[in-house]
Amino acid sequence: MSKREQQAELVVECRASGMTAKALCESKGIEYHRYLNRATRLNREGQQELSSGRM
Repeated sequence: MSKREQQAELVVECRASGMTAKALCESKGIEYHRYLNRATRLNREGQQELSSGRM
């Protein structure tokens, strides 16, 4: 599994967990600001794919 796929899984897990991102990061030992950077990057990539018609 690629690093990007792992990051995407973490974002999906966080959203599905019902926990705040900060609480999930604390429980997994992940630095919160790193999670935010990953989530922001993935969201931007997703928006670019939608606007360009790629899926």
